[in-house]
Amino acid sequence: MVWVGSGDAPALQMLQLAYSSCAWLCCEPPGCDAWRKLPAQGGGPDAEAPCSFTLGVVPATKALLKRRYFYVERAKEASIVGILVGTLACEGFREAIALVRRQAQAAGKKTYTFVMGKPNPAKLANFPEVKLQHPSSSLDHRHLPSETHRSEKGRSV
Repeated sequence: MVWVGSGDAPALQMLQLAYSSCAWLCCEPPGCDAWRKLPAQGGGPDAEAPCSFTLGVVPATKALLKRRYFYVERAKEASIVGILVGTLACEGFREAIALVRRQAQAAGKKTYTFVMGKPNPAKLANFPEVKLQHPSSSLDHRHLPSETHRSEKGRSV
């Protein structure tokens, strides 16, 4: 895959996450912000400076891939999956919860469903046997790493 543009563009990161197994070549034109301006405003290519090339996935995407692989392994090891439900007002929340529950049961995992307005480490620490929490139905439910609410022995802090 070839990308021409800013190396820190969100679209590049999303494409590299989706196609992480592909070979990547990123070409960043000099003064990439200048390319967004109209030529009358002084934008356009700078004939003096060469493009910078990067082979492979950009560092920011590498960090996200490592994090994703970590959580995939954690999901494989978990015997109990907690489904965090933040709102009951979203359309289709029942179907989403049922889908996650079916997939977990097909993988031989037990599921617990939690309805929490705003999950935090203190609330999640009440369930030390749940090794993986799956957020559902709300943007407030970003994954809270288990390390923030468990001690090294797996007990609540």
